[in-house]
Amino acid sequence: MKRIFSIIVLVFFIISCNNSSSNSQTGSDSSHMKMNSSIDSMSSISKVSEGTMAMRNGKMHVMTGGKWELMSQPVTCTDKCQVLTNGQVIMENGQKMTMKEGEMIDKEGYIIDANGKMMDNEKMEMNDSMK
Repeated sequence: MKRIFSIIVLVFFIISCNNSSSNSQTGSDSSHMKMNSSIDSMSSISKVSEGTMAMRNGKMHVMTGGKWELMSQPVTCTDKCQVLTNGQVIMENGQKMTMKEGEMIDKEGYIIDANGKMMDNEKMEMNDSMK
């Protein structure tokens, strides 16, 4: 009876070890998927609205007709901030910041970081003024 119990425990241990190794492999796949998801989210029409601007490959682009096109002229957002073609954003109060690779700004002036999270404009302004 002890022998059968020991074999059962051993089998469960081996099975659990195999599951944890496959989970760790899945973890690395999920981190790879996260990196690709930010790229995919920038090109997904359903997630990016018309007029959204983004820093892509070191240049500012704007979503027009479902496609990313180079910005040809500055854009003024509804919150009165101005987005320049070189990626510089001038807030209504005169503070400036420069868009980083993967960041987006919508027509309302809300900035989304490269991970797809909304940035707090006050923190962004404070961080940029500290440079």
